Amino acid sequence: MFYEIRDLVKKNSEAKDRLNHMYDGQLHAVQELIVRLPVIDCSRVIWPISEIWKKGLRDNSRRVGMTVYCDWSGQVSRSFDMSSADSNMLMLDGKEVIRYRSTGKIDDQQLAEIVRTLALLINELP
Repeated sequence: MFYEIRDLVKKNSEAKDRLNHMYDGQLHAVQELIVRLPVIDCSRVIWPISEIWKKGLRDNSRRVGMTVYCDWSGQVSRSFDMSSADSNMLMLDGKEVIRYRSTGKIDDQQLAEIVRTLALLINELP
């Protein structure tokens, strides 16, 4: 899960691209078991601007090839203690246990750790 405000979605674009490339290299059966979850913090968006945001989210979902979700109430942020001022990344296993967490720009060392953790989780899949 990447959780961000709209202004920060490009901050970790390189890491997202590399993770998407790794995802694309998996067998279809493995892809079916992995959930990629981009979430945008929309808790400060008010009507009627929210209608414009909804259209933009649908357009962006088509562009990136996956559903981009919106946290309208802020509940996701509160549940996972997300930073509202930075890019957040969480990796959860099949039992919803957080296996990796980061806030801020993901560097090469962090990305290597994320890839290793993801590979371990993939190997644990049924």
